[in-house]
Amino acid sequence: MTDAARLQLSRMGTAVQESATLRQATRVAEARARGERVWNFTVGEPDFEIAPSVRDAAHRAIDAGHTKYTPTAGSFDLRERVAQYYSRRHGLEWGAREAMVSAGAKQVLWNALASLVDPGDEVILIAPYWTSYAAYVQLLGGVPRVVRPPVERDFKACGDDLRAALGPKTRAVLFNDPVNPTGAVYSEDELRDLFEPLLDRHVYILSDEIYENLVFEGEHCSVVQVYPQLRDRFVMASGASKTFAMTGWRMGFALGPEPLIGAMINLQSHMTGNPNSIAQRATHAALAIPDAALEPMRQHFRVRRDASLRILGQLPELRYTMPRGTFYVFVDVARFFGAWNGGKRIESSDALAEHLLGQHHVAVVSGHAFDYPDGVRVSFTLPVDELEEGLDVFVNALRQRA
Repeated sequence: MTDAARLQLSRMGTAVQESATLRQATRVAEARARGERVWNFTVGEPDFEIAPSVRDAAHRAIDAGHTKYTPTAGSFDLRERVAQYYSRRHGLEWGAREAMVSAGAKQVLWNALASLVDPGDEVILIAPYWTSYAAYVQLLGGVPRVVRPPVERDFKACGDDLRAALGPKTRAVLFNDPVNPTGAVYSEDELRDLFEPLLDRHVYILSDEIYENLVFEGEHCSVVQVYPQLRDRFVMASGASKTFAMTGWRMGFALGPEPLIGAMINLQSHMTGNPNSIAQRATHAALAIPDAALEPMRQHFRVRRDASLRILGQLPELRYTMPRGTFYVFVDVARFFGAWNGGKRIESSDALAEHLLGQHHVAVVSGHAFDYPDGVRVSFTLPVDELEEGLDVFVNALRQRA
């Protein structure tokens, strides 16, 4: 018997599969390595260059020798900058000890959940939700308690939904706004209604706000702005990836009550230690960029959103929510399940995604990744001409069932 045959993986090692979004992105890379052209609608990153001030700050950091370990939670001046940035945005006073920096918003969420969730604890999720949320809860031995708002409400949960899901084992609500994968954005009134049931319940709110600066109509509003009295049970996860087009730099921010932030720092000290020292200096510069300088990227994505919806709207059977933020549109494709040309049957969004990539070189992410198996997520991060060309192929494949 070989060593491989004797291998027994741990509970955690077998609890989850590879991230579906990253798996699909890998398949795109493999197809392109074979010389194939692929319209890639899977990627969740801006295709814009970073600001020159950010790049220059990174060069200066290298030249000045800022290449050593920093404190686990990030350098204190960066934590101060994060706290100041969100104090201004939220209209609340945050201190440096209520902020920390991690290797991306993913690590922020993991740190927070690992600091709060014991086996058997329930965490409320709102479907469709980002693919890693349930994986995190399951890895910790927790139980995802899923709320499923109707598509007619743009999948947005309300206070009655949350009230019905709360139970004696509820530990936290893991919330995302703007929402990946639907692009939905909650208004101030919707946030007030949704979280009213938590005013008298000791339940934590983990608010993933990584797309906070990609809102196309109006402005993003955080839960803590609506209910500042919940700040002792509120953790925000965000980062530099989407706002500043710094996906590869892996810089995430956390804000929260100092005792919980302290526990998250302790965990991080044993997992990864400090985030990248050079990226920290670059992020310090990024947080100084005026909001007005970020507007062109947001407007570019709004143009792409509108172009996407024009093409998708050519097929009346397609249903989708209006994406008012992020750079995704989530398309319900259930009406296209069944018989296709050539005797082929497509009975799931997984099968549809496989078919589109294999036969039409169009890459989308199956809704199974987001706990909504009737949908696919389409990212509008391509230049407009490529976007329109690829979506034409997508729509025609569905129309002709070919």
